[in-house]
Amino acid sequence: MYRRSQAFTLVELLVVISIIGMLTALLLPAVNAALESARRAQCSSNMSQFGKAMIAYNTRHGNLPGRINLIKSDPTTANVTEQWVSWVAVLLPDLERNDLWDRMREMGVCPTSQGGRNPGEIGNLDVLICPSDVQTSIMESAQTFVVNSGFWDVGVTNTGKGEQSDFKENGLFHVITAGVPDTLSGGYISPMDPLPLEYISSHDGTPATIMLSENIQAGAPIDPQILNNPRGRKNNGWCLSLSPAFDSIVWVNNPNTQAPINRDKEAPMENSPLFARPSSNHISGVNVLYCDGHVDFLSEEVPYVVYQALMTPHGRKCKLPPDGTPANTIFYNYILKDSDY
Repeated sequence: MYRRSQAFTLVELLVVISIIGMLTALLLPAVNAALESARRAQCSSNMSQFGKAMIAYNTRHGNLPGRINLIKSDPTTANVTEQWVSWVAVLLPDLERNDLWDRMREMGVCPTSQGGRNPGEIGNLDVLICPSDVQTSIMESAQTFVVNSGFWDVGVTNTGKGEQSDFKENGLFHVITAGVPDTLSGGYISPMDPLPLEYISSHDGTPATIMLSENIQAGAPIDPQILNNPRGRKNNGWCLSLSPAFDSIVWVNNPNTQAPINRDKEAPMENSPLFARPSSNHISGVNVLYCDGHVDFLSEEVPYVVYQALMTPHGRKCKLPPDGTPANTIFYNYILKDSDY
């Protein structure tokens, strides 16, 4: 009696392979979207931890930290006595990482007039990195998140004539210690008083003022040669950046001098406001932390005037350094609506 072979014919095998290929092509985008959704949620969670830490810091000190802060090292050691450190460093106790805070102070890892060690000796802090920002995650002392430092103020020197490098109405995190050199003018950045959250809540409101954002092009290279490397974001987690281009998002009076959100993300960073704006590897926008501690997704299509308004704690009183000229009149008179962002 004739029995049919149980093996597949070549035609049948090709049909099965084709079906598997089509199913894979259909399912792969959904799988990638689900994975990105999970990464974006973790990114938002990391950012939310900084919101809680910022609020705790403000409660303890009566103000937010500066973009650049001066701290004293452990006086019992022979290391340097003072260090310029970033906003990240002074938040370590409020992130429940006193171990890193003590280690950083004792080792003297950040730049001073007497030198300093490599911040890479401290290591990475996962909460600083968005999982979607793959390149940052492999760098030493790296970060994805940057603070709102207001108007682009590089090149405004401390002349001793009462001129300001920036104004509290323009943004949140400024240089609050004297002696920090200006990278373009050759002078010194005029230090400002630290800003309390209460100032924001009494003006434009904490729910409508950006505290920090993602910027995957950000970084604060200590060695100027790192500027020549595309996206060279080493050593920016703990120490200062002399320019807000590498550790901040800023706003400008002329939007044509700044890249739109999420545009030109692969371009090398430069000491200008061009890329000192929110950017991410998420689709269609970025995660943003507001001053009341909530995290939201900001569309990359948001009008620039809305971005300006979200960046400023007292928009109607914004003025441009160094002499306090009123800001762009369109932005100056703009009233934010909930539907704007």
